[in-house]
Amino acid sequence: MNIDASCIASLKELLGDDYAPIVDDFLKNSQGYIETIGAAIAQDNRAAVTAAAHPLTSSSGQFGLREVQALAKGIEHNQTLDNAGLSEQFSKLQEAYKQAVAYFRDNRLDR
Repeated sequence: MNIDASCIASLKELLGDDYAPIVDDFLKNSQGYIETIGAAIAQDNRAAVTAAAHPLTSSSGQFGLREVQALAKGIEHNQTLDNAGLSEQFSKLQEAYKQAVAYFRDNRLDR
């Protein structure tokens, strides 16, 4: 798991009381992007994969989730992989995202 805790701490300081609801929105939205990526891979819809991976790449970077960001970026830009390769990358993304969610749940900086 590659999470930049200093990035998260800076966001908390910058956002103050708005931090917790913004994290909750991020987690909700990013889960939707991941679900969309999975469905798009299953349908071999590369345009939909790219469309969902792009905002996940950006938002995960803003929250210091470096591994999620790198995997999402790889999925977004690596359209030369066959579906099996893309599915393998997606599995890694799902695992990294699960770890990130656990990190946020276990280390709530809004307490």
